[in-house]
Amino acid sequence: MATKKTTAKKAPAKKPTAKKIERKNTPQLDLSNRQDYLSIIIPSYNSRESLERTINKLIDERANYGVTAEIIVIDDGSTDGTAEILQGKRGLIKAIIQENKGVSAARNAGLEASTGKYISFVDADDIISDSYIQDVTAEIKDDACDFVTFPWRKTGTDEVYFDVFSPIPSAAVWAYAFKIAVIGNERFREDWQIGEDLDWLKRVLPGKRKKFSDKIVYTYGWNANPDSLSKRHNMGELPLERQNV
Repeated sequence: MATKKTTAKKAPAKKPTAKKIERKNTPQLDLSNRQDYLSIIIPSYNSRESLERTINKLIDERANYGVTAEIIVIDDGSTDGTAEILQGKRGLIKAIIQENKGVSAARNAGLEASTGKYISFVDADDIISDSYIQDVTAEIKDDACDFVTFPWRKTGTDEVYFDVFSPIPSAAVWAYAFKIAVIGNERFREDWQIGEDLDWLKRVLPGKRKKFSDKIVYTYGWNANPDSLSKRHNMGELPLERQNV
């Protein structure tokens, strides 16, 4: 008697699944118990003189106008006595002194140390307005926005830079203020030396509610310090478009 030959059915092939991208060694930002003030993150490398000017301006504004802001300075391995300046400001600022790792690592350290609901970045060798805290805080506290873009000037010119048409209005993080919830756990890539600002902004800004301010709170000092953390590798990492405001 012939036997019926049977073959086992093959299970249907499984569809390939996308691999989940794991972020290794990324500290989680604590978004709870945040305070209702601006945390200003200032990375610095061998910018002692201009850094002291910036810190003093912020401290004076807090004292003279009764405004609240957290000033976080990250000394990224300076050799010009910056650490001594920071020691002299103890109690007035939050100082982080680390070995030289670059601007991205310095900003990441500032984010992790921050306690405010709002974040802004200042480069130690640039110039901020006398009402920086007041103006930035007033704009970013708007419930209708997640981040604010500010127009800015370059030292030695009266021209105002501003691009209201681009999804990313500026390629430099110091032209913005952010709500901490927008930033979440995004970090600057510490192994990048060119374009790290723009890369981070491309991960933070899309889909968020933006606001454009008409307050000029920042002056970009391109020639201020040849050893600048953010300028020595980032020539040209600036808005491509500009308009007079």
